[in-house]
Amino acid sequence: LHKAIRRQRQMCIRDRLCFMEIRNLYDINRNLCEQTVVKGQPIPSGLRIVCVCTVILNSNNEFLIQKRVPSKNGKFGLTSGHPKLGETSKEGMLTELHEELGIIISPEELHLFHSELHDEESFRDLYYYKKDFSPSILTYQAEEVEFAKWATFEEISELFHNKMFCHTHYADLQKYIAYTTSHVN
Repeated sequence: LHKAIRRQRQMCIRDRLCFMEIRNLYDINRNLCEQTVVKGQPIPSGLRIVCVCTVILNSNNEFLIQKRVPSKNGKFGLTSGHPKLGETSKEGMLTELHEELGIIISPEELHLFHSELHDEESFRDLYYYKKDFSPSILTYQAEEVEFAKWATFEEISELFHNKMFCHTHYADLQKYIAYTTSHVN
């Protein structure tokens, strides 16, 4: 199975666009399947993709939120995406951080805090990354992100209640807060 995926990945590396658009598929037990799916195509019944999302926070307990471009719903949200063909969940999240915001970090700096069977088509892995920096150092992916800024949970809640913040990402933030509350030393 892994040889078949490596072979398919090598073929797609020749055409970078193809590589970026193909996703791994998993069974209900999260075993990697030989089948793949192209972004935008229906996910075959009984199989799932992986979705990844990162909560980025600073020492002031502010969260980095990004404003999506109008073609991506124009709402605020967290950095998220899907691992590409051959990537692990963490590798996929590292790719998304780099693509969307220009952030390059080591795998050790990115921490998984929640993993779930999200719905009939996906697993969802939630990560956190703690760092102090100015959003002015970020480089935005023009097709995805207009800008990013630090915001308190209260400010994010207000955006959410005004239907300006992605509901799934708001739930992810609530899971992070519950996680940190239960893991206080």
